[in-house]
Amino acid sequence: MKSGSNRAILRALGTLLVCLVGSVSAHGQAAPAARPQMAEEVFKNVQVLKGIPVNEFLGIMGFFSASLGKSCVDCHDSDSGWENYVADTNPNKRTARAMIGMMNVSHEDSWYCPNSEASETMSYSISVIG
Repeated sequence: MKSGSNRAILRALGTLLVCLVGSVSAHGQAAPAARPQMAEEVFKNVQVLKGIPVNEFLGIMGFFSASLGKSCVDCHDSDSGWENYVADTNPNKRTARAMIGMMNVSHEDSWYCPNSEASETMSYSISVIG
């Protein structure tokens, strides 16, 4: 009888251990991070800076503004309020889009240094300029 009760105790302890390990591992799992809103989901008429989070998009816009010494209204028409920011009537906005497009095309290609022993492939991102 003693071996039967030892088995029952071991089973109970094993079951308890499995339950404890399972609950600890389930508790330790973080909830999935909320996906940030993308620029094209928040702003209308986003054409070339798609697929980046809003905060990065605004950072890039701020970088452009500071680098050029211009304000937002130099590219975005704001004569009658925010609703005209999406208008494509300003030639500066069209020029900026064309320049970003050229940068995106040139950075999609792989670049390598033929003099390098490893000939490492380098990639560029607009996020490194900020």
